[in-house]
Amino acid sequence: MRTLPGKRFITILALITVLGAVLRIAWIGSQPPTADDAQVAWTAWLYTLHGQAWPTMAHHPVLRNLTVFVTTQLFGGSVLGVKGLSLLFGTLIVAVTGLLVRRASRDDRAGLIAAFLVALDGVQIVYSRQGINDVHAVFFAVLGTWLTVEALRAEDTRSWRWFVPLAGLSFGLGAAEKFYAVPLAALAVALLLYSAWKRRNVADGLVAVVSLGPLPFLIYLLTYIPWFGRGYDLSEWARYQASLVDAMSTFSRPAVGFRANNKAMWWFLRPFYGHDEVAINASHQVYLSVAVGNPLVWLAVLPALGYSLLSAEQRRRDTLLLLFFSAAYLPLVFTSRPIWALSATAVIPFAAGILGSVISALSRRFGRRVMWAYGSIVLVTSLLLYPLAIGRALDFAYLRPIVTQVGDYLIPSDDTVR
Repeated sequence: MRTLPGKRFITILALITVLGAVLRIAWIGSQPPTADDAQVAWTAWLYTLHGQAWPTMAHHPVLRNLTVFVTTQLFGGSVLGVKGLSLLFGTLIVAVTGLLVRRASRDDRAGLIAAFLVALDGVQIVYSRQGINDVHAVFFAVLGTWLTVEALRAEDTRSWRWFVPLAGLSFGLGAAEKFYAVPLAALAVALLLYSAWKRRNVADGLVAVVSLGPLPFLIYLLTYIPWFGRGYDLSEWARYQASLVDAMSTFSRPAVGFRANNKAMWWFLRPFYGHDEVAINASHQVYLSVAVGNPLVWLAVLPALGYSLLSAEQRRRDTLLLLFFSAAYLPLVFTSRPIWALSATAVIPFAAGILGSVISALSRRFGRRVMWAYGSIVLVTSLLLYPLAIGRALDFAYLRPIVTQVGDYLIPSDDTVR
């Protein structure tokens, strides 16, 4: 396999990324903002100017507040101002997933299949259309993972001098959004150190340690400049971080309605297990978004994982994907606090990578028609489910069983539904 992607791969990946962009942007202007969207803008203003990380997600890192402040200064309180970065990063996740899976599996087709699955994923689409920053964090985490894999696959390790620092930069930015990037960064530095040790290359080991240790920490620390501007010192910052971690590890809400869907272990076992977001416009019209994955994709993840683990040839091919999937997913499975479907955004690219690699391998064994048939069915069903992702879950009668499964709702009368 060539190191650089070929023209055909780049062209197809670009088309898939455009598809992902269209699905994330379509009808975004007619979808009213949620309460979270409004609070994201308000929190960005309060934090950047006054160092106060509230009213929303005060128990998470603060980079989003700085970046959304910039976009709202440029575009005001419009869709671009509040959600522009989510739309951008949510789209770029599609492309970076393709690049990551291609390099990790050494298979162009696997990378394209994975990108296609992420482009169509309903959960990714829902949170790419919101001001909250889950897809921001996921983009930087997946980008850092791809750069790490590029370093590990490099024939000339001199490329570590820029791949590995860029990976550290990406992981630092990701951790400064949400902590999804932290277990991935820990695995990345372990793999890089193991590679350097096998080659007895002390210099590469030092590059890995510095790039994925002090560099991400410095980036994370710098995002607290507005907070330090209130007169706090480093010892108080350390206590603040301990309180923040404690709040993140214990945060909970009553398990009522959709909030009962709060276990990551069920994501790939139960169809239409998800999360909802409600927005109401000035005319009291209800726009309901339901974040659920296509069951033809999500229910296939664990069988693909089993095949990849049990087949020696597939396991060798998917080793890096399996490791990074485990790093992204298992901390969410074994945490004691509730975990909702918005956190699935951090796992989907790696799950799609394993599934894409297995589908690609099986297509070589049984013929491409099987791959094309599966892809066509996934495309059609994803489009049928698409209204769920864009606030139109109440507009179509065939979607209402899914709505009532995710959360118990009183369906509004027809004159209030748009």
